Amino acid sequence: MDINLVIAENCKRIRKIQKMSIERTAEIAGVSRSMLGQIERGEANPSAALLYKIAGALKVPMEELLRYEPETEDRLFRGIDSVADRADGGKVLLHDTTPYDGFAALEQKRVDIFISGKYELPPEKPGCIGYLLLVSGNLKVTAADEVYQMEQWDNLRFHADRPCTIENNNTAAARAVLTYRYMK
Repeated sequence: MDINLVIAENCKRIRKIQKMSIERTAEIAGVSRSMLGQIERGEANPSAALLYKIAGALKVPMEELLRYEPETEDRLFRGIDSVADRADGGKVLLHDTTPYDGFAALEQKRVDIFISGKYELPPEKPGCIGYLLLVSGNLKVTAADEVYQMEQWDNLRFHADRPCTIENNNTAAARAVLTYRYMK
């Protein structure tokens, strides 16, 4: 168990439950947005004083940020509950199929790319590995400087901390599953 990942997961979860932006939380806590972002990504080792400020901003006891309760039960994530993020003028839909799990250090998304859709994946944390499994259609993927023409059921492993672009230049929509595996 990495305590920084425990704090990261708890801080992010509590903040989202309370529907607070990272900017507003940082402002109330009196810390920089970038510092709070580093804490929520597990990249910082916050002091007790800093955790006290964040807990105060979130209106929870400081112990809540340190609580470690590994999931012991099976869990079903329903696709119908996932709200799509839209990109490229609605030509790309991203659904969280497995929300970020700080303990397993992974997350998964379904990506629907319609005809002429293009999506530039935002760079992830250093050391993050991505897997793109093409379920239907065809895609052109540019990862770093390499170009891949993907067909149904191809699976591309790529460094997610580098530039990566997914394009659908075909005559039918494409669907893929994007998995990120983060370094612990």
